[in-house]
Amino acid sequence: MVTPKLRFPEFKGGWVEKTLGEVSSDGMYGLNAAAKDFDGINKYIRITDIDETSNKFVPNPLCSPEGDLDPKFLLKENELVFARTGASTGKSYLYDKKDGKLYFAGFLIKFHINKANPKFVFYNTLKSHYSNWVKVMSIRSGQPGINAEEYKRFQFKLPTLSEQEKIALFLSTVDKKIDFIEKKRDLWKTYKKGIIYQIFNQKLRFKDENGQNFPNWNEKSLFSIADIYGGGTPSTEKSDYWNGSINWFTPSEVGKDKYVDSSNRKISENGLKNSSAKLLPPGTILISSRATIGQMSILKSEGSTNQGFQSLIVNENHSNEFIYYLCHILKRELIHRASGSTFLEISKNEVGNIKIKVPTLSEQIIIANFLSSIDVKIEKIVKELEIIREFKKGLLQQIFC
Repeated sequence: MVTPKLRFPEFKGGWVEKTLGEVSSDGMYGLNAAAKDFDGINKYIRITDIDETSNKFVPNPLCSPEGDLDPKFLLKENELVFARTGASTGKSYLYDKKDGKLYFAGFLIKFHINKANPKFVFYNTLKSHYSNWVKVMSIRSGQPGINAEEYKRFQFKLPTLSEQEKIALFLSTVDKKIDFIEKKRDLWKTYKKGIIYQIFNQKLRFKDENGQNFPNWNEKSLFSIADIYGGGTPSTEKSDYWNGSINWFTPSEVGKDKYVDSSNRKISENGLKNSSAKLLPPGTILISSRATIGQMSILKSEGSTNQGFQSLIVNENHSNEFIYYLCHILKRELIHRASGSTFLEISKNEVGNIKIKVPTLSEQIIIANFLSSIDVKIEKIVKELEIIREFKKGLLQQIFC
């Protein structure tokens, strides 16, 4: 019997070790049915519909299962599902009645928690102890996985039911705070998206410092606004290729944030010399031209890229931040212009020949500053979200044995 580091003062005594199998009815595999468009009633939860961060049901996209639907595959309160195969093995979801009529798919395993507080058990699956257990248990030849019998052997510490309920209620309050901040972030992102549409379709215009209208916008090609450079592939025969200090970006590192200033790999000066890539200055707009076409960020410091980019060095007559925001509405155009038999890619000429309408530099700066102020607000909310998520993670490690 053990006790946690952090505890509500009214509770005494040790916690006892239990297994998932001891606090639940037998595990059950899900429905082996294809997904179809959502029918308006029946929802389908698959591994990809369980959010990696929140462990909530986040449809991707919302769909329904095909065929005759057996009620035994319908999730009910107090039921916990686990991903049983693939890279997401171990991912968990506790059914929430707000999610409606929800059938669970075949790569998930359901357990009905009937001898413990379901939320308390679920919170145990968010701890590092559980993550480590999954890593060890899922190691197999070939694709990783954990079956129902193996999940039943997952061990955790359990206090009295009243203490379980108090802990679950407390952590649910923290989750509500996280939900509130997430909704606030999403509202601001939706607002920003709408504002960008209105600005670049000229439904919303700004005034100059004298309260007068700015001149009409003029159509230009991206070639007339920026120098455009593709990435490169240095010679891997050079031993000092990756031992430098120059940021070397790949498409997976771009698009999450407005600015990027650190890459996973660094290239040396000699490595860059043996490449067709260019050393790009701060302020360069990196636009992914393969796979994730249209993802973009602005370089905060010097850097270079692999071949998956067409990068824009905006000339002095234009605001690079304005062009960055404008390029967001060009994503469909970029994808439309992409071609290729093995994989889609958009060339330098296709990017450069895109026609856009731009205002005077003064109006560009006003627009860029306005949209940047929205980004600052969103970044502040995202930081707040990161702090409370870390707070919750710390609580889980201290409240649970």
